Amino acid sequence: MSGVAVIVTFILFAIAGGVGFYFIPKSPDQVLYRTVLSLTLACTWTMWALTYLAQLNPLIVPERSYGHHNSTHDEH
Repeated sequence: MSGVAVIVTFILFAIAGGVGFYFIPKSPDQVLYRTVLSLTLACTWTMWALTYLAQLNPLIVPERSYGHHNSTHDEH
């Protein structure tokens, strides 16, 4: 499932980029707007993909406490 989610979101971001390119008004700054749109979508998707994939195989595995309470002070 992990590969499918990454590919599907990539396709959605690519579609968003294509739609964005179409709606950018013709002006002297059109190249700047397209560059900003492209970089924003690329960076956002990359950050999402890295965060998503890092959660699939964590470096530090969470440990269960099984109800034990570790405390440094006395409880009354």
